[in-house]
Amino acid sequence: MIEKLKYIFYKWNNFNWCPNCKSKELEEKNHDYLDGYGSPCLEYDVVCSNCGCIINHYAYGYMQEPETRVDYIKWLWCYGLPIGIKGHLKLIIETLKIIFN
Repeated sequence: MIEKLKYIFYKWNNFNWCPNCKSKELEEKNHDYLDGYGSPCLEYDVVCSNCGCIINHYAYGYMQEPETRVDYIKWLWCYGLPIGIKGHLKLIIETLKIIFN
C-alpha cells in the first residue's frame, strides 16, 4: 500500500512537461563536458522536442528551475515575496493551480 502511494505521489509530483504545447517529450541539448566527450557533463539544456522551447538548464550539479511541484511551490513561497494582501492572494491561487492541475 505504501509503495502504491509513493508511486502515485511521484507521478503527481513530476513537473516535466512543456508549458507551451504540454508535450512530455523532452531532450537534452548543448552539452558542455569537462574534457570532451566521456568526461563529466558540466552544462546542458532541457528542450521540448515538439516545439523547441527551452524548459530548464542544468549547470554544475543544479537545475535552474524547480523540477517537481513541491519544489516549485517552495520556490514560490520563498522567493515570490508577495507584497500586500493582493500579492498573498495571487500566491495562494498560483499554489492551488499547481496542486490541482
